[in-house]
Amino acid sequence: MMNKELPLLIKRCLTFGIKILPFKQGYVLRSLEKYKIPDKDLEKLDSPTLKAYVEGLYYSAQYGADD
Repeated sequence: MMNKELPLLIKRCLTFGIKILPFKQGYVLRSLEKYKIPDKDLEKLDSPTLKAYVEGLYYSAQYGADD
């Protein structure tokens, strides 16, 4: 059994009660690989900013977002 740690983004969302809907989770995690900010900066984000970052990650993964 593999013990893989959760990304810091997910931990921070759980801390602030920010929900990532199941259908959005894959998109957010894929975009996180491409648009990741350093953990030291991620730890400084407040709840509204973190929520906006998560939404931005989701929308950046949508079809046509790079047009």
